[in-house]
Amino acid sequence: MRYVVPLALLLVCLLAVPAHADTKPASLKELGRSLDDLAKRIGDLITEAGKDPDERKIQVYLDYTPDQLRIKKREVHVEDLVKFMVDPKKNFNVRIKAKDAIAGGTLRGDPDLSRAEKKRGMSKRAWFSNQFLVANLDHEDARTRKMCKDLLDNWWRGNANVANILAYDVGEKKTWSKAKRAWTKMLRKK
Repeated sequence: MRYVVPLALLLVCLLAVPAHADTKPASLKELGRSLDDLAKRIGDLITEAGKDPDERKIQVYLDYTPDQLRIKKREVHVEDLVKFMVDPKKNFNVRIKAKDAIAGGTLRGDPDLSRAEKKRGMSKRAWFSNQFLVANLDHEDARTRKMCKDLLDNWWRGNANVANILAYDVGEKKTWSKAKRAWTKMLRKK
């Protein structure tokens, strides 16, 4: 055990030296900078390794270009983000990032959230809203219900003037099923 720290230090020093055999640090100052750079890279790797794997997937989705969003066999779809958002066991900041990425998907041109393209007789956004957001308006977790309501309100604000939709209250269970039926009925026309 007493050799672990010196061996680790030696490994760090070896990694800090450039790969070219004939290239040696010109000074201790240069070696110090190389070690600082290496320490930063190791710190970045440790930070990245500590992230929730789903947070990485959210970032993958956010990094897609509009052309990449049109590829059907891509790694991450907006439906995957809903799974992260509605998971009450997940870190709440990750859940919020997933919600924000879903909301931003409409602005970035995700075809799965298109109002122009159709799926099963309604717009893809209406289908998505009904399948993944309306379906979770009665979720066991209040935060999930609130995030789904917020996304629905954001996307369909001017269209949701139905009394049962307006009466929906995240904390009032008796309003949930009526709101779900009203949302489904309204979205089928979109």
